[in-house]
This record gives sequence, structure tokens and C-alpha cells, in this order.
Amino acid sequence: MKNSLILFIVSILLFACQRGEVSTYTEYLNHNDTVRYIDKEQCRACHAEIYDSYMQTGMGKSFHFATKEYSALSNSEMPIIKDTIKNLSYQPFWQNDSLYLKEFRIKGKDTTHQLIKKVNYKIGSGQHTNSHLFEINGYVYQMPYTYYCQDKISDLPPGFENG
Repeated sequence: MKNSLILFIVSILLFACQRGEVSTYTEYLNHNDTVRYIDKEQCRACHAEIYDSYMQTGMGKSFHFATKEYSALSNSEMPIIKDTIKNLSYQPFWQNDSLYLKEFRIKGKDTTHQLIKKVNYKIGSGQHTNSHLFEINGYVYQMPYTYYCQDKISDLPPGFENG
């Protein structure tokens, strides 16, 4: 009798744990792993008026390659900033028309760590900020260096201030 009661309770619990209706999934073309990025100029072919208007806005100018033409750092002193929690310093520099960020740590007079990464993109219209991004294997990451255009200062971007 006791085994029958346990079997009955287990059976009810199993049937009560049904998944219910499975929702259908709409497969969007851009979710396919064969889809590649197309730049915004491709949109202009069909949407010229919208494209031209958008390109005049701050948002339209906010994402671009990190070149002297588009970076607010091209006219700044590009000071070294320091992450006091990680004991790392960051120094941007130009090599021809490409922007790089050098990360380094100094102990005494010795450099104990140095890493140089190319800045692939800048984000920000230049009205308020320019933050910097790098790309690895198709993924884009923010770099620990932001230029605050109105105040003409460089600092760690939000989220990096605590190490």
C-alpha cells in the first residue's frame, strides 16, 4: 500500500512537470552564422534621404574607425591615465593614421608589463566623449581610455574605475 501511494505521488509529480506549449521561434536572417557586417553606406542605396539626414546628427557621427579624421584625440594632448587599483597606466599614441593604446606597469624604473593594442573604432560624436574599442575574432571590446571632449580630459570610462 505504501509503495503504491509513493508510485502514485511520483506519477502525479511527473505529469505535473510538463513543459506546456513550446513557443515557436522566428529565425531572423541576421542570426545565421554566415551573416557578415555591411557598412552603413549599403543602406543609402535604398534609403538615401534617411541616410543623409541621419549622417548629419551626432548619433550618425558617433561610430567610426579610430583615425585622425574621426577621433577627438587627434587634437588633444593624449595624456597618460592611471588605473590605481590595477596599477596600470594607459597611453594613446598615433602611428601614421592609426591610433594605438599602450598599457603598461612600472615598478621603480623598470617596466614590468607592456601591451600595445590597435584601437579599431571610436564611439562618441566628439561633442561629449570619445571612447575606444578594439576587435578580436569579430568581437568588439571597450578599451580603458575615454576622452571627455568638453572638459578636455582623459580618464577611465565608466565601469573601469574600480579595477
